[in-house]
Amino acid sequence: MAGRKLVGQYAGFVSRAVGLVLDYVVITAVVVGVALFANLLFSAFRIDLATCSNSRSVISFGASACQAGRWFLVFLAAIFGPFYFVVLWMLTGQTIGQRVMGVRVVRLSGRRVGFWRSLARWIGYQVCIFTLGLGFLWVLVDNRRMGWHDKIARTCVLYVWPAQQNEDFIARVNRRFGRHKANT
Repeated sequence: MAGRKLVGQYAGFVSRAVGLVLDYVVITAVVVGVALFANLLFSAFRIDLATCSNSRSVISFGASACQAGRWFLVFLAAIFGPFYFVVLWMLTGQTIGQRVMGVRVVRLSGRRVGFWRSLARWIGYQVCIFTLGLGFLWVLVDNRRMGWHDKIARTCVLYVWPAQQNEDFIARVNRRFGRHKANT
C-alpha cells in the first residue's frame, strides 16, 4: 500500500544518527589515509614519523621535517572534521552520510544554510557531544525533530528522497503493540 511521501518531512533520529556515523567513518578514513600516505612518504627518506628518529636519514633536516610532518597530521586531524561539516553544509546542505541517508540540512525558512549557520551548527554538535549525546537525543522528543545543534543554528533536517512510508508495516507494528486506529 502506498503511503504518504516523506519528501519535506522532518528527518527521524535513526536516519540522522546513521548519517552521522557514516560521516565519522569518512572523516576517519581520510585522516588515517593521509597519515598512512605521509608515513609512507617519510619512510622513503628513512624518517620514522612515530619516533622522529632519523639517524640514517637521506635528508639533512630530517628532524625538522619529521616534526613538521607530525604537526601537519595533528592539524589535519583537528581541522578536517569541522571543515568537512561546515563546507558541505554550506555548499550542498548535506554531508556524505546525510546524502546516503537522503536527508538535507536547511534553515527554518527552508533556504540553504550559509557559512555562519553551518559553523554554529558544528559548534552545536560540540555542545551535544559535551553533554554526552543529550543534545542529539533531543531529536526524539522535539516535534520538529530538532536537536540542540539545530536549535542553536536555527536549522532543521528534512528528507529529500521520494520515499514513502510503508503503511502496512506501520499497521502491523501498531497491532503488535496494541495501538489500534479508532474507526471513524
